[in-house]
Amino acid sequence: AGAGDTVRRRRRVESVDGTVSVVDLSAGTVTSTIQVGKEPQALCLTGNGTLLYVANYVSGSVTVIDATNNTTVSEIDVSALGGFPRSLAITNDDDAFDNDERVVVPMFFGQLASGQTGKDEGQDLQRVGRVALIDTLDNTTVTANVTLTAMANTGFNANGSTLPLLGTS
Repeated sequence: AGAGDTVRRRRRVESVDGTVSVVDLSAGTVTSTIQVGKEPQALCLTGNGTLLYVANYVSGSVTVIDATNNTTVSEIDVSALGGFPRSLAITNDDDAFDNDERVVVPMFFGQLASGQTGKDEGQDLQRVGRVALIDTLDNTTVTANVTLTAMANTGFNANGSTLPLLGTS
């Protein structure tokens, strides 16, 4: 590419290898391979394109990559919050800085609600969702843990009892 030309790149996860590949779209070739955690599932690029976040499902972590030089900045452990991150989202306030955003990391599996045991595992109110929020300022700490309350009782009984049949009295 000449001066002023923009090289179009795409990044893709390679779940089996635990890597992210950087692909030059014009040439159709992989220009860089970056080692991340086990079973990367999702990518999220900051608004200005300087940082790439990778959700590592089995590792229970999020890898932060400097997208300008394809090097790893840090790996953030989210396993204490439930682990198994499978998707990502990021805020974007449309300014020139990527260090003032938040990365939203939903955990794939719900966690037991406070005061609950695994006895009636399949009940509607047994589990709550967990979402980690990562501050892009330092890319090393989880600044908050959002708990999504259990859903309302939908009538689902997974404890062996039967549901009443519709149209019967």
